[in-house]
Amino acid sequence: MLSRHLLHLPLLIGIACTPVRGGARDASVSPPRVDYHQHLVSSAFAPIAKLPPRDGKALLAELDSAGIQKAVVLSVGYSYGDERKALPEPDRLTRAENDWTSAQVVAANGRLIGFCSANPLRPAALAELDRCLGLPGMRGIKLHFGNAGITLREPAHAARVAEVFSLAERRGAPVLVHMRARGGRNYGAEDARLFLDRVVTVAPSIEIVVAHLAGSGPGYTAQQDSLMEVFGAAAERADPWPRLRFSGWHTQRRAECGADATGAARYAEGDGRARDECDRASHDRRAGDLYRHLRDARQHGLCQLSR
Repeated sequence: MLSRHLLHLPLLIGIACTPVRGGARDASVSPPRVDYHQHLVSSAFAPIAKLPPRDGKALLAELDSAGIQKAVVLSVGYSYGDERKALPEPDRLTRAENDWTSAQVVAANGRLIGFCSANPLRPAALAELDRCLGLPGMRGIKLHFGNAGITLREPAHAARVAEVFSLAERRGAPVLVHMRARGGRNYGAEDARLFLDRVVTVAPSIEIVVAHLAGSGPGYTAQQDSLMEVFGAAAERADPWPRLRFSGWHTQRRAECGADATGAARYAEGDGRARDECDRASHDRRAGDLYRHLRDARQHGLCQLSR
């Protein structure tokens, strides 16, 4: 049970779905002021990700094209700590990636907001995150459980994640977390309960963003549904809620439904833009209402949840 002093705040949710029978773009819907989930690709990370380099200047050009004012840039420093890559000096590479991300943010003159990252299971992770939060433009923390090999069902892992959230609480830094366990194996409702009971409770005052509706995207799967049911049930019981938000995405040209939490990390404001073949509407709902809305949308044929 969440401690009683946690804040009980509404979640600002925007539902995005591709209609089964198609739909016209609503030209009256303005673009969002902030894109709150972006990654850059440094020259060091490009060969690992097998992607072309993408610096802050390139991202700004994309934002200008889309009519978006700002973006939250999530460092991929955590990726170097993935033991499967067996990279030499992973802590040095993580540090360099965070430094490079900070430099890109600074060069953007206030249009980019940086989030630090590291693999929490690395012994150097806490010190690096604390150091990185002192860099210019770095305002929050990005965690990726799957990449790090973290499962909250392992007590030692849960304790380590709680240490990171305690650090974020002390520094007043929002946290965006990719909760899905590696490969999606041994993952479901139990992990949502563990997250609420063992992690969220140590950070009562910061923004916590659960990325991709607790999955990995695209779409909204049965596995994600099992976690969102736990979050929704907690809201319906009127459990005290911290500043906990959910974010997600949908796939174009497919009849799928997802959700998008504007206001993430205190920086994302405004309505979403309707994408091609997607009719978008915004709602101010608590987590329990989100869960019911996704189910209702499917039952009424507004969109189909991917399975």
